[in-house]
Amino acid sequence: MCNEYQIPTKWEEYEAMMRHVDLGIVGARPELPTDPDIRIGDAAPVIRMAGNGVELVPMRFGFPPPRPKAAPVFNFRSEGRHFEGSNRCLIPATGFYEFTGSKYPKTKHRFWRPDQPWLVIAGLWRSTNAGEAFTMLTTEPGPDIAPIHDRQVVVLEPRQWMEWLALGRPEAELLRPSPEGTLGTEVVRTGAQFPDAIRERQVDGVAGSRQCPDRDDERSGNATSGNPCAPAGLPVGPWSSWIPHARRRLGRA
Repeated sequence: MCNEYQIPTKWEEYEAMMRHVDLGIVGARPELPTDPDIRIGDAAPVIRMAGNGVELVPMRFGFPPPRPKAAPVFNFRSEGRHFEGSNRCLIPATGFYEFTGSKYPKTKHRFWRPDQPWLVIAGLWRSTNAGEAFTMLTTEPGPDIAPIHDRQVVVLEPRQWMEWLALGRPEAELLRPSPEGTLGTEVVRTGAQFPDAIRERQVDGVAGSRQCPDRDDERSGNATSGNPCAPAGLPVGPWSSWIPHARRRLGRA
């Protein structure tokens, strides 16, 4: 599950991204974060439809918990679902992180696109009591991610950006694992179990050997009571009170 990623921090980078697919950004320039690393609960820019163009809008990363003791919904499973009635968006990034290991600190892996200065993740957005928020869609892992993690965020090709916003093609054709060679990867922090945690993911050459149920589903909120892989000791209270606990439990505090 992707709970941290990197973004461009200059307006000109977003303009160049949209010119790449012959789209213009309408509306006022939003204030952009100065820190490129975005974590759960942070505000970050997303792209959505606006008239005959697109607009860049800051939103909070992660939907509020759907019920008490649940976590923010920052990843959302895409398989077998239809999103014609959903608010679709593009999440601009320069890279994203995945973590391996069960002990802290965890090993931190960065993924990026070697052929482009940016990558775009398929997302959904909604209005909440705390303002607008977004989540990332996930799917089965492609060959570049499978040795590290058993899920991946949906990385869209430039030709698919507008197709996702307008849903010009069936979801099953857009929300797919990335083909081999799409993503580069590097270890940016070695953890307590490095490299053993990676070898555990490659038992008998099969990705997804970890015996944990998926947590990137709004029905589970990414953490449920009784799930052996869910973080324990989650606080009960407002969404904002959960964020520092989530970051510590995920090994990034």
